[in-house]
Amino acid sequence: MTRGIVFFGSGKSYAEQALAAAKRSIRFNNVPHMVYSSERLTDADSIAIQQFAPTSTAYRLDRIECLLSCPFDEVIYLDADCDVVTTITELYDLLDAYDLAAAHAPGYRGRQDPSVPASFYEMNCGVLVFRLNDRIRDVLRAWQSCYREWLEKPLFPGCVPFDQPSFRHTVWGTKTPVYILGPEYNWRPWMNSFLCDEVKIIHTYSDAYDKLATLANSQSGPRIFPPLAGARQFL
Repeated sequence: MTRGIVFFGSGKSYAEQALAAAKRSIRFNNVPHMVYSSERLTDADSIAIQQFAPTSTAYRLDRIECLLSCPFDEVIYLDADCDVVTTITELYDLLDAYDLAAAHAPGYRGRQDPSVPASFYEMNCGVLVFRLNDRIRDVLRAWQSCYREWLEKPLFPGCVPFDQPSFRHTVWGTKTPVYILGPEYNWRPWMNSFLCDEVKIIHTYSDAYDKLATLANSQSGPRIFPPLAGARQFL
């Protein structure tokens, strides 16, 4: 059983940010790291680079295609704006019981998808943990197909351009059991947030991740943070 942490970047800026995020993560997590990049990247050190040819459609479709081609059996996928501040390999333990794990979208509960119960909240696709078995491959292909169809003919207001509504639609429609990660694995500091344990992944672009991590983890136990409007350039 192979394990890896995977990032994705389409376009020069995002590809470079994905590589930088992978380099930050590998300091704490002794598993292979890979970046799917539309660009030729140098100075990758011990990070594997898999270059892909971007399509003319939405880059989120390319991302799903890359996830389908992951060389690992157990995958932690992170967006390019995710900063890993400590060990997160315990996430793989979830795959003993679940094939898929994700965090709720922190700022809303879901678009008005007529085929999904309002109580089945939308999930953020920037932090995904999954076992790449036949079942999850089918889920990824269904997600890809749904998103492609909605790009051509939106089913309801707000279902595109983002890919999270189609992910929610697909997970519900395929009856895929999913474990919901706590906000410590997907901290979004630029909006109201609640934490109970140590922050593991900061999900935002910032020039000062270490300071954000220090702030988040300067207390223990349940705590509430108001929006840090300047989180992207937090000082």
